[in-house]
Amino acid sequence: MKLIFVCIALACGLGGCMASTWSDEKYKSASMDEIWAHYNLAYNNFTTDERERARLAMVDRVDKSEWTAEELEAVKARKVMRGLTERQMVLSWGPPISRHVVKSPYGEQVTFDYGADQYVYFHDGVVSWWHLEGR
Repeated sequence: MKLIFVCIALACGLGGCMASTWSDEKYKSASMDEIWAHYNLAYNNFTTDERERARLAMVDRVDKSEWTAEELEAVKARKVMRGLTERQMVLSWGPPISRHVVKSPYGEQVTFDYGADQYVYFHDGVVSWWHLEGR
């Protein structure tokens, strides 16, 4: 009996059977926390279409009252631009593979590493420049 449970658990973990796509109604009724959790699951286990649906649902639900029209357009189009916040960048491209922080007398500098020689650099919380060899 234990062996069967372990096999099913392994198969679900490897095959993603715990993950499911959401209907448009589910996205509309879900809280931001639920959408974020689903997005993180979708990012690793779903097709590009489901990741994109989850990302756009989050963009639609997040408070954008302090965003400029250019920032909103960039995030929706999966672009990077100077001035985007870390949260906006995650909504635009998804979570980075790694995040590096360096504090200095000149402020905090953060680097998002997206792999394939793609980096986004933040100074005091906003994008200051980027290197996109692989994009």
